[in-house]
Amino acid sequence: MNFRTIAATATLLGLLSPLLRAAEEEIETAWTLEKDKTYLYKMGMRSEVSFDIPTKGPAKTIVLLDLVPELDTASVRSGRKPQATFKGTYKAVKFHLEVPFVGSMHFDSENELDQREAARDPLKRALLMLKDKLPYSFKMTDRAEVSRVSGHNRFVPRAFSGRGLKDPVPTAANAILKKILMDKMREQAFADLFIPLSKEKLLPGDRWKGSSEGLIYPLGSYLFDTEYTLKEVKEGKIAVITSTSGVKRDPRSEAGFELPSKDDPTYGMFAQLLKQLKIQESSREGTFEFDLEKGEMISGKVEMKLTLAGSFAPMGQSYDIQLDASHVRTLEREEKE
Repeated sequence: MNFRTIAATATLLGLLSPLLRAAEEEIETAWTLEKDKTYLYKMGMRSEVSFDIPTKGPAKTIVLLDLVPELDTASVRSGRKPQATFKGTYKAVKFHLEVPFVGSMHFDSENELDQREAARDPLKRALLMLKDKLPYSFKMTDRAEVSRVSGHNRFVPRAFSGRGLKDPVPTAANAILKKILMDKMREQAFADLFIPLSKEKLLPGDRWKGSSEGLIYPLGSYLFDTEYTLKEVKEGKIAVITSTSGVKRDPRSEAGFELPSKDDPTYGMFAQLLKQLKIQESSREGTFEFDLEKGEMISGKVEMKLTLAGSFAPMGQSYDIQLDASHVRTLEREEKE
């Protein structure tokens, strides 16, 4: 193929590409809001922070929380901006915590041993009470704009009061859960996984923007400016959406909240260090699948990787320190029985 043929082919393709794109079928991503409709999902969160503590060595903090929310559309408002009120409960709860140099704990509401131990363990009793005994509600538009989550703020402070807890790991777990289960934190989780949907009709390659935030123990809260892209449409039924986010620390954030072993001077200094760490590298990417026929989210995963660095001066001697963090949220539609 000579140069003239290549040039002519390129020109022809350039002229045809807008026509080929116009021939593709536009899609609309919007939730189908119907009264008395029930949704069942599995929502997961896993946060890992790895670092070296001078004089102590490598350490890793792990927090995992899996919830299975069952959501009923109690009411629907139609019109120019449709909106539904969802009533929800949690059908299952799983929690895991690892505290460096101290220990770990695990709870599964479907485990018979954990169910029995809840009778005498105040933290496991509180976790078990989340299942079926925490009614909550929130508003959501057909574009997945989530707002006004309520119910957790009434339940969580009473259930996770910390009374009767003495060991450092349950005490730390109680403090973390008391923070991440509040209304605002659950609103962030729903909004982050249902994702804001475009108000425009879309073709593959089209993009739109959104913003969200998330709490990462023990680093505090971070803000995300996100660009969403319609990557493809599978068989005309499933919209595959990808996301890429810019990451920055929320200046109002409380880093190092409720660190365990506060009597340990190393941890006290480490809490101060967390407030001064600077982001060195960050990435946050996600993939989501939306059911165009049913008008509801099928699945989602968004993963953030973060490297922070700063200096640490226990006993007057200065050390450079680096933290590597990963924070993953997942969503899977479950089949209703």
